[in-house]
Amino acid sequence: MPYTGSKSTPSQLRPLLWIAGLVSILLGSTVAVAGVEVYPLYLFLKPPSRTVSVSVTNPTEKRQEAWVEFKYGYPVVGDSGKFAMQYLDSPYVNEPSAVSWLRAFPQRFVLGPRESQVVRIMVSPPIGIAPGEYWARVVVSSFDRELKTSTTAPGGSMQMHLQYISQIDIPLHCRIGHVTTGLTVTRMTATASAGKLNLGVGLTRVGNASFWGTMSITLKNRDGQIVKNEDRPIAIYKDIVYPYSIDISGVPPGSYTLEAMFTTHRPGVASGYELKADPVKISQELTIP
Repeated sequence: MPYTGSKSTPSQLRPLLWIAGLVSILLGSTVAVAGVEVYPLYLFLKPPSRTVSVSVTNPTEKRQEAWVEFKYGYPVVGDSGKFAMQYLDSPYVNEPSAVSWLRAFPQRFVLGPRESQVVRIMVSPPIGIAPGEYWARVVVSSFDRELKTSTTAPGGSMQMHLQYISQIDIPLHCRIGHVTTGLTVTRMTATASAGKLNLGVGLTRVGNASFWGTMSITLKNRDGQIVKNEDRPIAIYKDIVYPYSIDISGVPPGSYTLEAMFTTHRPGVASGYELKADPVKISQELTIP
């Protein structure tokens, strides 16, 4: 069954991947925002393995101080209709959190220009934990070490230096015992407006693991010919109405069949970490004015 009904309260909504940690200003001049790069962008682990590694690289010509934290969260659709990261505060009641199991070595470090550091993440799940997939977000923060500290000029005028902190967030999945996944498609809405076909696909996750795969959207005319076909990699952690927009500016008015299909193959995910499930799809007739 999907993990639902959390009693935890969302602490913050943040854009996926790159996040402006602190909105900062250097009075009297401008500061260029820069941060580290992290690879890979998602992590999977299953026993007997107890470690995974990420590479943190400084792509700039300035020294960067970086540190690693672990948080619990997952993507949600915000009020704007766009994806955002929802983090939950501890305790993670009724949530498959792996946060307390994780340690990073090193946890904090300084990178010179163009330098890299491999960070090993140690995973220590408790004995007797129920089978399932447990999640965490690996948050790597960094800032420019060469920015001077705050000073107060003679005469009492203060020159204030505030530091930009960049963050990148990648998901970690720890699989214990037998894990399964799948989706049930509950509904699909489609609205044509300003040359776009805006979709909302209701998805319910089944099994005890997240659904990583591909969503394929197909638009066929009355003769069964495909006029639009798009694939999108997806990761479903919680039940969601998944938003998607198709450019139909070149599609003539008329009657069409819209189909959404979901499979568990996703480019970039090693086959050993793909969880197999039957494809699911939904279709409906629509008219494009």
